[in-house]
Amino acid sequence: MQISEPFPLTVDRVRSLQQMIEAGHYDYADPEIIEHHVPVNGTGVVTAAALLVRFNRFISTETVLAELARLNLRPGDLIELLAFGAQYPEMQRKFSVLELASIWMNRDGYRNVATLSRTARERVLVVSYPGGGWRDIHRFLAFRKS
Repeated sequence: MQISEPFPLTVDRVRSLQQMIEAGHYDYADPEIIEHHVPVNGTGVVTAAALLVRFNRFISTETVLAELARLNLRPGDLIELLAFGAQYPEMQRKFSVLELASIWMNRDGYRNVATLSRTARERVLVVSYPGGGWRDIHRFLAFRKS
């Protein structure tokens, strides 16, 4: 497992979800990422130290959450992921970054999470389906529990 150095992050929960998505200047933003599925929780502007956690193996969502808890970390949520994407846009060109605190069910009964990812030339905000688990290339947004 690898844990990055902290990334100073300003999280603004005053703006609408759409404004937060627009601030990231993504080449594509999945239309399924809406407040109906993922409500904006909290208020105000806060600063935090974001961490990126990489597990060097295929891993289930449940195991990721258990490992984060064991390390006294909590998973990032959608708003924190959007703040990270806006403030560190080049990171997602290196690897995908996931949040696991804003999981919602799609109409087919599958769990969805938001992911900062890339194509050959574009930065994208997409919905990922955990299915059986996550590959070793993914990074999980996390924060120290207070």
